[in-house]
Amino acid sequence: MDQEPQDSLQIRCPNCSQRFKVGAELRDRMVECGACEHRFYIREDVIVRMRKFYPGERPRRGLERFHRAPIRHAASLPEGIAAPAMFQQAAPAPPPGAFEPVGPQRIIAGVFGSGAMCLMGLLLMFGGSRGGVLDGMETSNRVLMAAFTCLLGLALLLYANPRTRVKALVFGGLIAVGVVSLPFFFTEGSVPPTAVEGQTARAEEVPADDLPADDPLDAVRDRIGTGPLEEEARRLADAGSRYHAYGLSLIDLRASNRLVVRDFLFRVSGADASSHMYPREQGSYLMVLTGLDMTLAELSEVASPLGEVVGIFTELGIVEIKVNNDVFIEGPLDRLNDRSDPSFYELNLRELQSIELPRVHRAVQRLAEAEPTVYRADITRRLRQLLNESGVDFHGVVARALRIWDEDAEGASQEAVEAVKRLHAGGQQVTPDLVSLAAASRSSEMAPILKELWESNATTWESLCIALGPAMEGPMLEAFATASASSRHSAARILSRVGSDRSAAVLEAARDSADAELRAIIDRALETLRSR
Repeated sequence: MDQEPQDSLQIRCPNCSQRFKVGAELRDRMVECGACEHRFYIREDVIVRMRKFYPGERPRRGLERFHRAPIRHAASLPEGIAAPAMFQQAAPAPPPGAFEPVGPQRIIAGVFGSGAMCLMGLLLMFGGSRGGVLDGMETSNRVLMAAFTCLLGLALLLYANPRTRVKALVFGGLIAVGVVSLPFFFTEGSVPPTAVEGQTARAEEVPADDLPADDPLDAVRDRIGTGPLEEEARRLADAGSRYHAYGLSLIDLRASNRLVVRDFLFRVSGADASSHMYPREQGSYLMVLTGLDMTLAELSEVASPLGEVVGIFTELGIVEIKVNNDVFIEGPLDRLNDRSDPSFYELNLRELQSIELPRVHRAVQRLAEAEPTVYRADITRRLRQLLNESGVDFHGVVARALRIWDEDAEGASQEAVEAVKRLHAGGQQVTPDLVSLAAASRSSEMAPILKELWESNATTWESLCIALGPAMEGPMLEAFATASASSRHSAARILSRVGSDRSAAVLEAARDSADAELRAIIDRALETLRSR
């Protein structure tokens, strides 16, 4: 802390806090403030001991923004009072905008502008490869997309920085130059869809009847663009894989239906998730399915619901299908739900054959509550297919519909048994409706499965164990010996309905050691078994 010189004192007015320098001879004397005319004594409470400076005392431009209190002339001060130091007149007040903080809308605009340019750069680097978002987009189109994004980003950065627009322009310009130059370095996938893998685009599609007789396969390669398929087939061959890669040439497929077709093909073919759809000219697509464990003929069969199969090229591994886009259009809901409408059954049968499972599910629900009058054989055939079709997770409602529509109850029950076995082996949930249909077969294959289900929840599955009949006696006798008290009650009731003399002997042996409730159940069970 610097001390003041002996011949002067630095004081502060106790009324307005204005500071002055006065002579040391005025200590303990009354003075008048030159700013507010307040009178006070110069004592220790008004003397400033720390070295301070006033606005204008040092040549700093930043201090020109602050106002200064008006200083009275020395002639107006009382006799004996030293005049305070004189200062320059304060500069005009700057505009209020110079002190206001940056608004949140400008901050958001700056973040969005810089973020949009950075995201576009990442998209150009990683989205332009084979199978990426920009696969098939030409370099000129990529540059145009990048330039538009950068122009928008620069405008937002200039708006977000009203005081430092030059810096914002320089910073944003550097990012923009880098983003716009990326398409010239990351060129993978920039070949047009009609010229993939070095193939020449054809001016117009050649009809199949006009293909040259000497080498029609080359013409098919040019027309479909089989480069990605050949590359995938080579990759599988080099890896020594036992799986296959096939192609589906989908003619006249609308872009809005691409994802629906892709999901359908994944579901019915079991293809690997790396399979990809490549756009081709005139609204066609090449779907390269890899990791297939089926023949080309089998692929043609499972893909036939998409439309008409117009060609199978075994040498190329390609199936050509003319897509029927009408299969993607759902019928009018009012007629689909009105069972009195003459077209109710026809429209719902069409929905059953849809490649979209949500539409199939809704159709099954409607038919499960309708009278089986017309199209009974066709509807029953499709419902049986759904029991064992991959991707279906509404087996319960299918089973309810089959109970109504299937005239051959034994055949439907056998289909249900296979479905229960497959779902149980795969660890999937088995619904009581499906098990009820399967139990009608009285098949012994259901007994061990029902036993496991009963052990998990005896209350839910007790009635179905009874419905299976004598096939459950053996598993229930095994479970009766080791089951908990509440489960033994259920097992005794089941044995009373499906058991024989063997069950009666086991129940009678357990009667003496049973509690009162179980003894009463055993007594009723023995009575039922002996009367039968």
